[in-house]
Amino acid sequence: VAIEAQLAEGTEAASLARKQARFVYDVAVDGGSSTATKPLGVTLPVGAVLTKAILYINTAFTDSGTGSLAIQCAGTRDILTYIDPTSLAINSMLIGDYEDGQSQAIASGEMIPLAAAGLTVITTTLSSVTTACEITAVVRGDSGYVALTAGKVTGIIEYFNKD
Repeated sequence: VAIEAQLAEGTEAASLARKQARFVYDVAVDGGSSTATKPLGVTLPVGAVLTKAILYINTAFTDSGTGSLAIQCAGTRDILTYIDPTSLAINSMLIGDYEDGQSQAIASGEMIPLAAAGLTVITTTLSSVTTACEITAVVRGDSGYVALTAGKVTGIIEYFNKD
């Protein structure tokens, strides 16, 4: 019984070490213009070290041209660099695994390395959060923007606290 108790305690401690922050960007709720960053109601704490980002396309994005979307926290495009979200089909996922430096796209059940597909979608200039920061969505790009008219993405940021 004593060893079972130790295993249970160790397992619980391990699962508590990693945390997840869940956010949703929905054009219907948050808007699709580029007038300001869209706060998504989730704040990463001071000392958070990002280990993984997963983005799931719930509703396909649409626009009237070439729109762009970035997800950020402490700095510009530090979680998701500017992409054309209309290129991602419904039920697609983007995965950035910062522990092994891999980024993948999953479409139609197939995992595709983003680099092989010519994409650099998930970046990590944000490895450690020095001051608490709110996750935000940004609709614009380096060469202007077109407003998004529809689309929804659910994201999970996995992290642990270094402090």
